[in-house]
Amino acid sequence: MEARLHRHPEADRAAFRKIGIPTQGFFPHHWRAMPKCGPDGMMLAERMANVRRPDRVWQLVLFAEPEVASRFDPSLFHDADVAWHQQHFGRLGQVASVSIAQAGRTLYTMCHQSDLVQRISRRRELKTRVEREFRGWHHLLMNAVANFAHERKAARIRIPSAELAMLHTDRARVVKPALFQRVYDGAASARFDASRRGDWWEVKASGIASRRVPASRHSERIGGGRTVCVMHDIEGGFGHRDGDPAGAARMDLESPRALREMLAVEADSRVSSTYCVVGALFPAYRESIEQAGHCLAFHSFDHDLAAPQLGRCRSVDYRVKGYRVPRSRVTRELSSRNLAWHNFEWVASSVGSLGTRVPRLQDGVARIPVLMDDYALHTREMEFEPWLRLLLDAVERHEFVALGLHDCYAAHWLPHYPAILSALQSRATLRTADSVAADLFLANAT
Repeated sequence: MEARLHRHPEADRAAFRKIGIPTQGFFPHHWRAMPKCGPDGMMLAERMANVRRPDRVWQLVLFAEPEVASRFDPSLFHDADVAWHQQHFGRLGQVASVSIAQAGRTLYTMCHQSDLVQRISRRRELKTRVEREFRGWHHLLMNAVANFAHERKAARIRIPSAELAMLHTDRARVVKPALFQRVYDGAASARFDASRRGDWWEVKASGIASRRVPASRHSERIGGGRTVCVMHDIEGGFGHRDGDPAGAARMDLESPRALREMLAVEADSRVSSTYCVVGALFPAYRESIEQAGHCLAFHSFDHDLAAPQLGRCRSVDYRVKGYRVPRSRVTRELSSRNLAWHNFEWVASSVGSLGTRVPRLQDGVARIPVLMDDYALHTREMEFEPWLRLLLDAVERHEFVALGLHDCYAAHWLPHYPAILSALQSRATLRTADSVAADLFLANAT
């Protein structure tokens, strides 16, 4: 796949100075405009701009160029305490992002943020260097917004005032008005010929054209090759409470041991998998999964298809990106709008329920189809050897295969798991669902 990006190299420093950005406020960077909601992007689009469709919301992400990012330990850009929103898409150097909602020819910006700069106190040894290097992030981000607006032929940009941005900020955060005034009011009034329209700063198209530095367009190769995504559904007995209470109780007892063995085999095989965990089990299981370096996702909150699940999942964790559908039954709750509202970036379900055999982006949410799983082993419809042959044949025939494996059915395949992984590794690259979704977003950037 080809991923598009817009670059501002060191040679652009003088041009940025001409439009009023101080020399020390510039660093070589590139940005990507992706057709997806950024963190809280759907919620803010509805509340602030009355935009209710996820396909009208974009995320613009700004990265430092490699010559700048390489001055820092690579772990800085992926540190979950610093890069709280984890919007790096597997790339180094992510500095800032903004969500943009489009209503006709008007673009509304929302949530201008830089975790790297605003949360760097968690890496105090780097605080001075980071703040000095990336101090101009909000000006560079607004230049990217201006370029995006020019490409979209927008008639105007509306930038929230500091007061409006603070009004829509999480009440649990300690709000510093001076920061919001600098990032919103300062960036709007200092960068553009902006006029105040109620709670918004408005910049017309004529003011955009004269106050931007055009970016050079580039592309890069991403992904490629045969891919297998191993997805574990960690649910204990939750999926069998109603129909088989005795079996569910046995599965609850066996699940912790099965998880330990899965993690041990994957550590020996140096494999990263995707663990889709029932939200009610997160407190017991997440630490061991995360410490082993695997991708973590939700598999509903309690596997109850009749009850709302997304909000309860988010009461457990606010940052996990993925949602694996229980029993592959895509309920009305799982609309693109609801998934985006609750900050889910990808959803995984069966090929039949998603209507696709390959991962694809739809309405700002990545769809990851699961081709086969281990249910036929549980029901005894298939013995292990024919099941394995079917799996390996699917890998040979398809460029992408997602395999679902349950902890509650582990007795049927876990004794063979080292051999399964070895066979898969010899035929394909094993990747996590987060990684697959990240490449989809990058490949659909404009």
